[in-house]
Amino acid sequence: MVCLKTTSPRRGHIAVEAVIAVALLATATAALARLAQTSSRLQQQADGRCAARLAAENVLARIERLPVSRIEAEAEQAAEEIAEDSGCQIAVSVDEFSAGKGDGVHLRVSVTPLDGQVVTLHDWALTPTPSSPSEPEQESSDAT
Repeated sequence: MVCLKTTSPRRGHIAVEAVIAVALLATATAALARLAQTSSRLQQQADGRCAARLAAENVLARIERLPVSRIEAEAEQAAEEIAEDSGCQIAVSVDEFSAGKGDGVHLRVSVTPLDGQVVTLHDWALTPTPSSPSEPEQESSDAT
């Protein structure tokens, strides 16, 4: 004897599965769109910070080789020229200090790109002191 089992029709199940699949697809698409938007915003911020750091390094490079007596006079001019080229706001402060055997200046370059994240770099320049005859001259090495 052969027994035949009849299956009940699956009415409505395909429609529910299709709705669930469309909902999952829409959610995944929205998540990817948001990820792309966030990634783009973060990339723009990183580009702004990179441009600000390069602008600050350019200002310091232009004034670090100058004699200490001319740094303050030349710093603003260098900042204005680089600010014009980079599109960033640049402020330079030069503060004199005295330390032990010599004097010098502390240079602070603050750069504000369009996104408003301030990047500040510091550098120090020492006034060369005349060496006394009893002290042997020492060679200096720049480890940068």
